[in-house]
Amino acid sequence: MRKIGLVVLWVLLILMSVEISLRLFGGIYYALRARTFIKKDPHKVRILCIGESTTFGTGAHPGEDFPAQLNRLLDAKYPGRYIVYNRGVPGISSSQIFFNFRRFIGETDPQLVILTCASNDQCLRLNVTNTLLISDGSKAPVKYSLFFVSRFLLDFRVYRLAVLLKGTMLRRSKEFCGAYINLGPEASMYKFYKGEAAVMRYLQYKFNMKAITQSIRGEGRKIVYTTYLHPACISSFREVSRENGVILCDQVEMLRQRDIPLESLLSDDGFHPNAQGYRVMAEFLLETLENNQLIEVR
Repeated sequence: MRKIGLVVLWVLLILMSVEISLRLFGGIYYALRARTFIKKDPHKVRILCIGESTTFGTGAHPGEDFPAQLNRLLDAKYPGRYIVYNRGVPGISSSQIFFNFRRFIGETDPQLVILTCASNDQCLRLNVTNTLLISDGSKAPVKYSLFFVSRFLLDFRVYRLAVLLKGTMLRRSKEFCGAYINLGPEASMYKFYKGEAAVMRYLQYKFNMKAITQSIRGEGRKIVYTTYLHPACISSFREVSRENGVILCDQVEMLRQRDIPLESLLSDDGFHPNAQGYRVMAEFLLETLENNQLIEVR
């Protein structure tokens, strides 16, 4: 028994060390890569960009992400009047944004929020690491207690990394599943659904976008959605924009109208923009904000 106890203790110590390392190095990298080290400035209009890797700036060098470039465009046109914060997190989905956006808002107290989110919600492996718990259809429904155990474990980087690695190695895509869909901020508001995995994920996405939007508006803040330059998920963006009555910066349509070749604006991965692509995104956003009188035009 003593040997078993020592083994368990060593395993716990190793997991704790890995957890601390992941949090430490991840936090440092994120802070250096995307954070805006400026405290809330009551004399400036604060714009908060929330999203995933496209907001973060994957595919370009630090300072070339679209929030940083939008900040420079605004400062050049309206000196000292606006500040743009980047709170993009690679791999995040609408569910994780749903649970974190209040913290982002508390850090920056923005008057305007620019939200970019859709692609990661279509990825099953990423969705099992947030509020949407998907199980094998043949074993559904998952016991409610197990669902909340997973919700507790999701606060640990080690657990999320293990889930992602497992999904990557197995490479299985469940077409039919059971899923606990989050229907509100309280734990009692999870409800079990059974059906096609893609439908489950989209149902959660639409709820999250609606809940995030309502909460931001309820605090008297303005919100805008922006698509990617890449046409991926364009129908999802347009649908939630229409349903929630939110102004959409349709980067795909604006790119089409200007007849700019998409390939020249993408990085090597074929999805994320390069530095020039992020510049175009920032320019399209500035145009959208001005045309809809979301910022003061000279």
